Amino acid sequence: MINLPRKRVKCDGLQFKSIPVFDTMAKFDISFYLEEENQEIKLKFVYNKLLFKSSTIEGMSRHFQTLLEQVIMVLANLVW
Repeated sequence: MINLPRKRVKCDGLQFKSIPVFDTMAKFDISFYLEEENQEIKLKFVYNKLLFKSSTIEGMSRHFQTLLEQVIMVLANLVW
């Protein structure tokens, strides 16, 4: 998960701002990037287009969302 604090930098009247940068070329067959921003978690898939169709990745993202929803539901029902 990419969870680094973002800082603004000033230098002699110039202002710099961090912008999110993701790899656009897969280093592995498939990679998942998670980033937390404004109390939301964003997920990005970077994959080898020779191995996966976009429809396959879309299906994986729906399955991953279902998995996360189930985990949240189970955790919400636990007694601590």
